[in-house]
Amino acid sequence: MFTWETINNFGSLRERDSFLKWLQQQIASGQAAEITPQFQDSGERWFQHLATGSVWRLISEDDPYGPGFWPANEEMAA
Repeated sequence: MFTWETINNFGSLRERDSFLKWLQQQIASGQAAEITPQFQDSGERWFQHLATGSVWRLISEDDPYGPGFWPANEEMAA
């Protein structure tokens, strides 16, 4: 079964932009959907991988831990 992988931190904003293009293709092909984040003022974008039902967070470059792409149910390491 296909699963998404954690990206702890994008190497550059260009890498993040390439990832966003790939993610938009996932949405367009019906493999993913953008969903409303649990905390709307966080600056995060949340996505669901439809085949597995897993929910993922795209962390903003303004976040001290970001930018990255993590499962929504994992605790952030301090």
